[in-house]
Amino acid sequence: MSDPRFDRVSAVADVVPDTIRTPAVVLDETAVEHNIATVIRLVAGAERWRPHVKTARTRWTVDRLRAAGVGRFKVSTFAELSALLAFGVPDVLVAQPLTYATRPIVAMMAARFPGTVVSVLVEDAKAASGWARPVDVFIDLDPGLGRTGVPLDDLTAVIGIADAWVAAGHRLAGLHVYDGHLADHDPAAKREAVSRELAQISSAVEALRAAGHEVGEVVVAGTHTFMEHARQRASVSWGDLLTFGAGTVVYNDQRSLERFAAQKEGADLVAAAAVVARVISKRSGGLTVDAGLTAIQVDAGVPHAVVISDPELHVGRPSQEHLFLEGADHLLEPGNLVVLLPRHLDTALVQFDCLHRIAADRRITVEHVIAPRTDDTAS
Repeated sequence: MSDPRFDRVSAVADVVPDTIRTPAVVLDETAVEHNIATVIRLVAGAERWRPHVKTARTRWTVDRLRAAGVGRFKVSTFAELSALLAFGVPDVLVAQPLTYATRPIVAMMAARFPGTVVSVLVEDAKAASGWARPVDVFIDLDPGLGRTGVPLDDLTAVIGIADAWVAAGHRLAGLHVYDGHLADHDPAAKREAVSRELAQISSAVEALRAAGHEVGEVVVAGTHTFMEHARQRASVSWGDLLTFGAGTVVYNDQRSLERFAAQKEGADLVAAAAVVARVISKRSGGLTVDAGLTAIQVDAGVPHAVVISDPELHVGRPSQEHLFLEGADHLLEPGNLVVLLPRHLDTALVQFDCLHRIAADRRITVEHVIAPRTDDTAS
């Protein structure tokens, strides 16, 4: 029985030509447009969405987001920043703490494109000095993930950071809070955790305002918590400041769709991208395809993908270039295609320099993707 969430991309094996080099990433236009429209509906407006482009990765997708009204974006790498500046987007947040070695690069890149508002994350008052030009800053607050940022409940530190950066000539744009550690919570636990988080953010907003600082935007959530934040937005007086940083949701992957299955609001979201691989060997008990760890990573756990073109096949252990698919006496032969949905799509996408975009009429266009690195980091 087919799963309607996979229908668009699982059918690509019927239209991808025999000449395609595999493994390859395929992207279904209709599914992307559907997901964009669905997310905008869920967050109640394109102006509330600040997607992370580590998933989008192509100009075509960024252009589709902009055509839908999305004007604010997040990036983590210089390649992503360079690409979005070249694309002419109006607003980019560099959501990766900068060091003394990287701050001049961001300042230089922003100076080249004065039409784009470039902002950065900060968590240290001392880092406010030594910039060649003022920048817009978001204070990075840690709600318990334990990766970057100031503890969300440390209001003294939050005020001190804001005071230092504003005194140094920078503009406080707002707050940034990423709660990826809540991704696997059940719906009730996630709802309670987000409620506590919003209450703590309220304290930070109120403290900043009392200290004379304006807070223009509060960026929250990734793909796996944005729906709960959107649901509770009206519970805080500053809810109109909220934007949502969900990125994977533009294409989705096995993990995100599993999590959305527990939330009725996410039922309409579908898989829009996948990896196609070719059978290269057949043996008793299954098949070997050419999509190993250089195509799909295991950072999100195992099995690290599902075969959506044939549910009778099950993903086994990968090696660098090979992946064994378990399924005795299977009808597929060497040369046939299978469609794999990664458990975590983002770390798969960064391993490819192009993808194959499939239009509604099933025509295929090759799209170059944003590279993991760029020469802009070297000057």
